[in-house]
Amino acid sequence: MERQISKHNAEKILKECYLKAEETLKDEYKLESLFQGLEKKFGSLPVAGNVVRYIPLMASMVDLYAKKVYTEAPVGTILSIVSALVYIASPKELVPHFIPGIGKIDDVTVLVACLALVASDLDEYSKWREANGYLIDDLPEELTESERAEFFKRMMSAAKSQNE
Repeated sequence: MERQISKHNAEKILKECYLKAEETLKDEYKLESLFQGLEKKFGSLPVAGNVVRYIPLMASMVDLYAKKVYTEAPVGTILSIVSALVYIASPKELVPHFIPGIGKIDDVTVLVACLALVASDLDEYSKWREANGYLIDDLPEELTESERAEFFKRMMSAAKSQNE
């Protein structure tokens, strides 16, 4: 028997995850654990079209928001993104992953519902990131990897100081 999750139920799930999302945003370890959990979970997914490509952008936006580097996003946008990511990383699912073919459909549905809510804010963040030099590929190529990392940390520190 195939169970599907409606858009209404997906949005309800996002709202139910807000408290855990708030806790995750306040704890760097929880945030990093969330990202690594997502890496593992999505590493096993077959290509899911345009939906999966937004996950790293979402994670980047949340990370820079949590570090007070990018503060232009509405809190509701950040909570929606973290709520979706918390649900996806959670072992509790509406449709168990071991069911072939449909086991991850609830994850994709929650992600699509979230994207519908935050798409314009993700576009603004993407433009901001490019305009402000936060694309790793745009860092000076002549630097070693550790120098690039240090350069990026200094940029983030300067941006954080500006936003405080």
